[in-house]
Amino acid sequence: MGRFWHSSILPWLVIIVGLLLSTITAWKSSQWITETEQIRFENASMHIQSLIKKELSISIQLISSTAAFIKSSADVTREEWQQFATAANLNQELLGFRAIGYAPLVRDTERTAHENTIRKDGFSDYTVTQKEILSQNMFPVTYLEPLTELNKKAFGF
Repeated sequence: MGRFWHSSILPWLVIIVGLLLSTITAWKSSQWITETEQIRFENASMHIQSLIKKELSISIQLISSTAAFIKSSADVTREEWQQFATAANLNQELLGFRAIGYAPLVRDTERTAHENTIRKDGFSDYTVTQKEILSQNMFPVTYLEPLTELNKKAFGF
């Protein structure tokens, strides 16, 4: 009987115990990996959320500053706008911004006078561009900083 025990049951018992231990180890490893990845995901999500909140806060601050600047001036000039945009430090502080523009209300009856005024400022090709005129009011981008080649496409639009 001892020989039968060693020759046929013992190897099967060792295999079954080995498979059982391997299965338990794999299951626990899988749980550990899942929990670890969940923690990493949550940490990365919180970091991204904090970066987004920071950028939104900076954007809101710029919008508030811009509104205060416009309200404080009876008529914003190109030089004032350029000084304001330079002080806002767009390139260093606001990495998501390509430019900052000023678009005053221009009524349809004032369009020609508005275009002539901007042309006198040295922009001879300036034209108010509207795809569809839905009302008598337009808000063409009149001042734009920095006025790079890429940003000029928005000028007058």
